[in-house]
Amino acid sequence: MIIPALNEEETISKVVRDFKREMKGAEIIVYDGNSTDATRRKAKAAGAKVFVQKGRGKGTAMREVLENIDTDIYLFVDADDTYPAERAKDIIAPILNGESDMVVGTRAYRERGAMSALHVVGNRIITGTINLCFGMRFKDVLSGYRALSKEVAKDLYLASSGFEVETELTINTLIKKYRIVEIPTEYRCRPKGSASKLGSFADGYIIFFTILSLFRDYRPLLFFGTMAATLFTAGGIIGLAVVIEWLQTGLVLRIPSAILSTLFILTAIQLASVGMSMDMMKNNMTRLNYEIKKANKKKPIKP
Repeated sequence: MIIPALNEEETISKVVRDFKREMKGAEIIVYDGNSTDATRRKAKAAGAKVFVQKGRGKGTAMREVLENIDTDIYLFVDADDTYPAERAKDIIAPILNGESDMVVGTRAYRERGAMSALHVVGNRIITGTINLCFGMRFKDVLSGYRALSKEVAKDLYLASSGFEVETELTINTLIKKYRIVEIPTEYRCRPKGSASKLGSFADGYIIFFTILSLFRDYRPLLFFGTMAATLFTAGGIIGLAVVIEWLQTGLVLRIPSAILSTLFILTAIQLASVGMSMDMMKNNMTRLNYEIKKANKKKPIKP
């Protein structure tokens, strides 16, 4: 049980106690992001094991957890007491039963005022973008309540340092063909005195461009191919008028249109070439990783 925390002295004691009650026998770990308040002291007093992360940011904390802590199931939850501990067993059940590799506790039943209208809209846009790019039907990819199997945890590399880490986790899990299940859960308002650290515009901007960069890296042919097709179509439409005029008059009077059309088409060809090259490199790396894993799984031959 992993609880990333930063300056959550108002809620951390209750969160630790709630999950200790619901997850009897499980080790409760608070991964502290260098809090300046009493978060660490209160977490220890409540019975948690406390680690202090080297860097800053939620993404950094989760990356350090996956690198340094070894367990069969990683259950993450935010330290702000917005997610119910009573749903913890439901969240990990699909992994225990072999039905899923990652489980996301979607915020299906939100308490009034738990999320601002701006956060709701932003979440829908980001979730919708991932659904469109990867052909999925997710409800909430930004939830901080999720569980990972050991296999997934040790196979993922996280580059994110902030709140975009949930998006990166989801996309990387999809790309590597792991199974993701969503479990609807409640989402409460933050207790009085507890303040959110999520910036609506700044973090939303980072999350959106994280999606684009991951889409570029892992679906390069589709990413660059879409841009190439768009530019090629635009160049063709602009150039069509130039060609018709030339056929009718024998002259090219729309010089700017001819230049723009040529520029669009040449750029489209370059983008398509980049997409094909990156796709070939990605496929080669995928095959190489597969062969490395296959070789590592082979048992040594006894003499």
